[in-house]
Formats: sequence, C-alpha cells, structure tokens
Amino acid sequence: YQAVWAAGYLQFNPWPLLPSTVTEADLDREEQKLGISFPPLFRAFLSTYFHRFGTDTHALVPDQPPDGPFSGLESVFQPVLARHSYLPFAYDECSDLLVCLDVQSLTGDADGPVVGIGLEYLESLPESAISRDTLEAHCEPISPTFQHYLMETFSLQNL
Repeated sequence: YQAVWAAGYLQFNPWPLLPSTVTEADLDREEQKLGISFPPLFRAFLSTYFHRFGTDTHALVPDQPPDGPFSGLESVFQPVLARHSYLPFAYDECSDLLVCLDVQSLTGDADGPVVGIGLEYLESLPESAISRDTLEAHCEPISPTFQHYLMETFSLQNL
C-alpha cells in the first residue's frame, strides 16, 4: 500500500509523505489513552507516514502531521463509541457521519467493517441510553474493511 499511496499522493499534492516516527510504544500509549485497541492495519496506517490526506479526501482520512500524529484521530474520537467497540477515525461532513471501524467484528488479523454513525443521532441520546444494540441499529455500512475503505477513498480522489 505504501508505494501506491506515495506515488498517487505526490502526483496531486505538494505536501510530501514523510516517514513516520510513531513507534509501537506510541501506538500502545494512544490505545491506552483512548481505551480501545487498534486493528493491525490501522496501526500500520498510523505508523507508516506523516501526511495531510485530510484536505485531499475531505477529511475522510484524517491528517497525521509530524507535530501531532494522533491529532486527527483524537479530534473525532468519542469515548462512548469506543466503549461499544467502535473506533471513530474520521468525520464525513457531507453526511454528518462519524466514520468508525467496528472493532468488535474483527477476526484474527483481519480488519473489521467501516460504518457511519450519525453525529446528530449520537448527540441526541443520553449516554445511559446508548448500547451496542442501539448503535448497531443506526449504523450505516460504508465499507466491508478498512483496507477497502482506503482504496475506495483514494480512488474517489483519483489518486
């Protein structure tokens, strides 16, 4: 994936991909801080390059700048979703959806499905009324896997 991202991204964006300095220990600390485990491909994505994909993808892939590699992720993070095994990683402004990895559906090293959860819906509920079942009932399928999501997102941008 790295070669495809790098080749396409540099063709359309003057901000270069920079090798990431994010370590396994950094990822472990971020998981601990957020209270949720990252799937293997998501960990690889967070620790491969620093980038500014957010602008090119209309925030469907969060920025990971060198001075705050987890800032894009943290800006959309919702602890209530994490408690119910959804890892929000982006915000789709067009449809007002938090874009989340369903980490409860992981099997082995495979990444789970990507779903959208309406921010307005989420904010309309008292936290005590939120359960995995209520969230599942209001999830919109976006992509069968995180890998597929990235491939779709970048091909929509002609990268």
